[in-house]
Amino acid sequence: SFLSRPLLLLLSAFNHAIPPASALETVDETSRSMARELLSKMSQFENHPASWNTLAAVMEESFGVQGTTQILNENYHEILQERHHDHARQKALRWLSHEDQTSLIYSADDSNGNSRNSQSENDNNINNSTKILTEVQHEHHLLQRYALATIYFATSGTSESSSSWTSCAASPSNTPCESDTSRYLSPSTHLQWEGINGNKDKVVTWLDLSSRNLTSNYFLPMEVTLLAPWLQLLWLSENPYLEAGNNLPEWMGDFGNLISLSMYRTGLAGPLPDSLYELSKLTSLRLYKNRFSGRLLEEIGDKLSNLKWLWIHENEFTGVVPSSIGNLVQLEGLTLHGNRFNVLSVDNAVNEEESDEGEGAQENLKGNVLPREVCALRKKKLVHLWGDCEDGSLEWIENGDSGGSESKSETKGYYKVLEGVRACSCCTKCFPRKVETKSH
Repeated sequence: SFLSRPLLLLLSAFNHAIPPASALETVDETSRSMARELLSKMSQFENHPASWNTLAAVMEESFGVQGTTQILNENYHEILQERHHDHARQKALRWLSHEDQTSLIYSADDSNGNSRNSQSENDNNINNSTKILTEVQHEHHLLQRYALATIYFATSGTSESSSSWTSCAASPSNTPCESDTSRYLSPSTHLQWEGINGNKDKVVTWLDLSSRNLTSNYFLPMEVTLLAPWLQLLWLSENPYLEAGNNLPEWMGDFGNLISLSMYRTGLAGPLPDSLYELSKLTSLRLYKNRFSGRLLEEIGDKLSNLKWLWIHENEFTGVVPSSIGNLVQLEGLTLHGNRFNVLSVDNAVNEEESDEGEGAQENLKGNVLPREVCALRKKKLVHLWGDCEDGSLEWIENGDSGGSESKSETKGYYKVLEGVRACSCCTKCFPRKVETKSH
């Protein structure tokens, strides 16, 4: 229960930075009644993710619902960032309370004691698979529908024609979609919305929002954790305007059932949260072509033992490639090029017996970016191992006079790859590092 955590209430402090709920939207009593119902269902959920405690406090404050949820002092920064999504969660609550007939039919009696089940005239708009929900399934249904609507509004989706989404936005006049039942916020079951799949218990297990032009400076709202107990696949790739401030939130670690996490070619940056290494069921982690930085922790090879695909190329990772990656014996694909990993000494490189290149493989190897433990995976299941070529492997060749300019971008010339020089004798593909070299 949310009431069981000890604590220090800090709402007044962050209200100076984020406008209170009343300054954003007017939350009417019907919406507040729905908010109380959502919070009640969250509090009754056994073994709920840790982030729900913080989310409940944020929702209470955003909706102007008097509650007793207390907030840990160390949650202050997390809560402060989450308040940036207040407008989206209030829009989602209003939609759930007044417009979403699917939720209204199955919701509890309203504040005046009138059963919402009486709105039978809307039955024709609702998919039959939604109408046979059990009581438990409906509890999950309501929380997930609220979560998906909040995600939609928080990433610049609207019910108007001005949505930034490029497919299956709520407005039929705005974006293409296979059918109107596949649109977000449609009256059909959300398991029919594009990019969403569920299981026999009618809970969301797959959420694919790739290539939607999601637009947010603060990643997804914390409401996405309402899907965490069941979610196995989360794909957010090909959304260049999806950002997360300085780093991904720690609540990413709540998705303990995730098998596939894909966030390549987005606007995401900063170090990976420590909690990401707790997703022990992951078989596929694709984070390439972002601006992630910092060191990879040794835990990557100790806790993510089920990984088959680890694609993290073209980021800004630094430090050494963890030797613990050599423990990932299930790996079939590993891409590391285009980062800023340190070069190891020749002593740490593979020897000739370990290399696939045969005699003389070490002659031109001045430094290796991969520890021998990682190279040894080539003898197991690793088929695709992509890494950087050696520092200084590109030689700048000028054509004509540079005119005294010191910038290579202002000169006429080209890079030449030096023959026979590699920094990864065990890689199946080698990519030259584009580093500064001496002009000739």
